[in-house]
Amino acid sequence: ILAARLATDADGDGLIGPGDDIEYIAQLTNIGVNTAGAVGFEVVPDANTSLVSGSVSIPGGTVLDGNEAGDTRVAVLVGDLAGLSDATITYRVRVRTPVPPGVDRVVSQGTAAATGLADELTDDPSQPGTHDPTSLPVVRVTGGSTGGGGGGSGGPAATIGEITPADGATATVPVDITTSVTPLPGTTLVGWEVVAY
Repeated sequence: ILAARLATDADGDGLIGPGDDIEYIAQLTNIGVNTAGAVGFEVVPDANTSLVSGSVSIPGGTVLDGNEAGDTRVAVLVGDLAGLSDATITYRVRVRTPVPPGVDRVVSQGTAAATGLADELTDDPSQPGTHDPTSLPVVRVTGGSTGGGGGGSGGPAATIGEITPADGATATVPVDITTSVTPLPGTTLVGWEVVAY
């Protein structure tokens, strides 16, 4: 599997956006009883992110690529992996600043390999399939906000109107979420996303 989380929130808004760091956690599992030999893992991060130098980690294994400035892929050698055991690889990427127009997600999928076995694509554990790419929503505008929507700290940003239902409300049945967004003078709103937890 290839899970992901917001690791460093540059502007404190709780959303993944320009300059934020995403941590990926790849878990390779040997579901058989025999040892898998020369287990490796490789992934090329989304083009709208860059690897954070020195962030690739594989306890007991070897980082082949990804920890040097300018590296564009992660490659690690786990080595032999005993039956019914797993290995965990972590690495971080930084979202590009600015996020290009039309980009609202970052997508990543790695490949695991072992001697004598077919390569296996990673899976997003938050999705129902078995080989889903790991996909995360990103916002293009960062900074503080005014109005009922709250927000983080930082420079000026679009004005968020009152959110219905109210921020922090708990819904027990499906509801429509409504608000309004007023762009800064001289700017154009190209995308907006509401995230409900």
